[in-house]
Amino acid sequence: MTVFNRGVTPGVLPAGVERLYGDRSRKQDLEKAIGQRRFDAVIDTTLYTGAEALTAIEELKDRTGHFIFISTGQVYLIRKGVARPFREEDYDGEVMAAPPEDHDSDYHNWAYGFHKREAEDHLFRAWGEHGFPVTSLRAPMINSERDHYHRILGYLRRMQDGGPLLLPDEQALAVRHVYGDDVARAIVALVETGKGKGRAFNLSQDETVSLEQILGM
Repeated sequence: MTVFNRGVTPGVLPAGVERLYGDRSRKQDLEKAIGQRRFDAVIDTTLYTGAEALTAIEELKDRTGHFIFISTGQVYLIRKGVARPFREEDYDGEVMAAPPEDHDSDYHNWAYGFHKREAEDHLFRAWGEHGFPVTSLRAPMINSERDHYHRILGYLRRMQDGGPLLLPDEQALAVRHVYGDDVARAIVALVETGKGKGRAFNLSQDETVSLEQILGM
């Protein structure tokens, strides 16, 4: 087993896991790190742009049995004319125009979905043209232990110090999260069975919970 990253985020790996260092957005880093290696499967958790997808395709063509791309539900949120719950077939169609760049949050959310779509388009085009063995997993927010983004840590710290919890006014606000272990199990199933190549799948929990419920738990 091999891990490739910049080494910026601390992480303890099990014994026997090879660690390769480099910036995946730099083609020369990826090319140097991979060398002549071949992989049974590649799980790409940090592919964000079309350019990065093209580099991955070029470097891994005919050198991996399965390429699993961690995409995002955001690919639907910039589509025109679709409504929740989104289905995989809702991907195809016209996307919204970019909001003004000075609307910082709106623009960056749009750009995230736009560039993830661009990456998916390149990967599935490569599947159609020469069988690049991609599966795309469109995930909502992934939460789990050791989440270095600390997505719910603020709530937990406030519970510990006894201060007030600040919540949106909207009642029963649905939380679109998926648990990290469930995502890992889905990936392992795809790798072990070899299924899903050339396809995209939405990931979700069986249940939809509200923000109040998740904080209650």
